[in-house]
Amino acid sequence: MTSPNQHTNVKINFHYDKQYREHVSEGSPDRWIDMSLSAAGEDIYGGSRGVVTGSACVIVLDLLDSIEAIRSNDRGIITFDDGPSWLSIAKYDESTVEIAACHTLKGAKNPKNRLDISRTTVVTQQAWEEAVLEFSRKFSDKVTDINPSLSNHETIEQIREKVNTLIRSGE
Repeated sequence: MTSPNQHTNVKINFHYDKQYREHVSEGSPDRWIDMSLSAAGEDIYGGSRGVVTGSACVIVLDLLDSIEAIRSNDRGIITFDDGPSWLSIAKYDESTVEIAACHTLKGAKNPKNRLDISRTTVVTQQAWEEAVLEFSRKFSDKVTDINPSLSNHETIEQIREKVNTLIRSGE
């Protein structure tokens, strides 16, 4: 595990391929998409570790929910690939969070049940929250850039509203 004092860098990326862009152009923001994540200078998903996939809007909403979870001293869990991969985000101490790529749901829910191959790192809570909020805003903007008629789509509005609520409650 990486020392939390060293790292405040979190990068979350969707890989917008041709099929995703076409799907959005046809009127839906939600489709399976590849995602990569690096934190504390290490690839959690992506790079040599391979990407994870999931439903784009569900991933964004789950990431936003992870902020609410850690603010409530709970654990946020994001499911990828319909289950063979989970991301667990939980408080590590007062100012940091543990990010863990898990290979079992039991391991995502409880660190004592993690396999040795689980990838775990610690970053500041502020870095996690800022990365998720920026990623969510960029996703919303990207979808509406591809298809402006989706700016009023129920899920895109829900994402924007959740981002704004989290920003206001974090101030």
